[in-house]
Amino acid sequence: MKRIQFHDREREINELMKILDVEPSLITFIYGPINSGKTTMIDHLIK
Repeated sequence: MKRIQFHDREREINELMKILDVEPSLITFIYGPINSGKTTMIDHLIK
């Protein structure tokens, strides 16, 4: 499997990890421009 590097995404990755590490209490939306890597980053964090 190809390993993807995310450049300048440390803040976003840290924020998403905080959300994933706690008991869910809110709905979280990930939004941004088309082809900005939203789905790829979520897939990367889940694995």
